[in-house]
Amino acid sequence: FYYNMYPRIRNRLDSFSTWVDDEVFFPYAPEVKDQKRMELSKRLTFQPDSALILYAGRLESPKNPFLLLEAFQLIVKKQKNARLLIAGDGSLRGEMIAFLRYNDMSPSVHFLGSIPQEELAEVMRISDLSLLTSSFEGMPLVLLESLRCGIPIVSTNTGEVSKIISNGHSGLLVNEPNPRGIADAVLQILSEKDAFQPSHCTDAAKPFSAKVMLAPLYES
Repeated sequence: FYYNMYPRIRNRLDSFSTWVDDEVFFPYAPEVKDQKRMELSKRLTFQPDSALILYAGRLESPKNPFLLLEAFQLIVKKQKNARLLIAGDGSLRGEMIAFLRYNDMSPSVHFLGSIPQEELAEVMRISDLSLLTSSFEGMPLVLLESLRCGIPIVSTNTGEVSKIISNGHSGLLVNEPNPRGIADAVLQILSEKDAFQPSHCTDAAKPFSAKVMLAPLYES
């Protein structure tokens, strides 16, 4: 796009893919994760052994937040201790809260609001997985950040998501964006945690680290 817009200086332009700051996003050691999880459970009043599902993003139509809630509605019927953590804000928040109240789901969903990167990274490190239900994405930074924190992904197969997730190792792609397909993928990861090791996730994020992606800039 920019090469065509500025043809006279195209030889002075370069582009970089999305990259993740691995000084902010990194996994906890198991004992630290347990402690931090205990602290958050007290603050948000849920059991420490709850299955924590994280959604981080805007609460707007392109992100399909109601698909997120409809999928979680199916998840919590089978996984009673599941909790959905929503980090982000947007114009649909009020409607989402109304949906949760109508379906008696409010106690299982926690709105964290828009939070700083460092706090988001802490929430990622203690979560069991990160969930994305978007109808359209490019290269979602939140997925790279989640993987770098050592947690697997469930995502609709949109944009360049398939370049990030190693299906069956660092997460699961859902080709048909419907509540049942997403719920089944989440439940699979929660029941097969050994197949989705933190090391699989961090390995998947390595090619997108700042050191790798920005190396050509400094070499030149």
